[in-house]
Amino acid sequence: MMGAVTEGCKLGGFPVGAIRISREASDCPGKAPPGDNPMHATTVFCQFMASRKMGLTDAGMRVKDTDRTAFIALPGGIGTLDETIEILVLQQLNKLGTNYLVPVILMNYDGYWDGIMQWLDSSERFGALKRSELDGLKVCNTNEEAVEFLA
Repeated sequence: MMGAVTEGCKLGGFPVGAIRISREASDCPGKAPPGDNPMHATTVFCQFMASRKMGLTDAGMRVKDTDRTAFIALPGGIGTLDETIEILVLQQLNKLGTNYLVPVILMNYDGYWDGIMQWLDSSERFGALKRSELDGLKVCNTNEEAVEFLA
């Protein structure tokens, strides 16, 4: 899926950066894998997920009101869940470090994120969070819905 997103951004004339884990590239930890992806304007390699999450968070900042960034979570595994929850926690605690609200979009293809949304609803019911703490969260079922939201 990320390849399709990268290709779409490139076709639209937008630069694409990649923050990858060294092991993800079948390389030894701490060593940059051979060659960069020509689809990416910039590629950064990290050894640990914590470093990657810091980089992703920094890349999504809105410093000026004209900045147009968003965190978009595609269906993925535990790493995707970890990164998405990290952003939501930072927003909940007002610790994201951005001057403007940055949307977090869950691409809910075929109901992929429905279970997480149920968990968030339960968390609200039990008093663990307030819905207002998730103001930046948007669930989109189609690409068109996400594009319309971001327009």
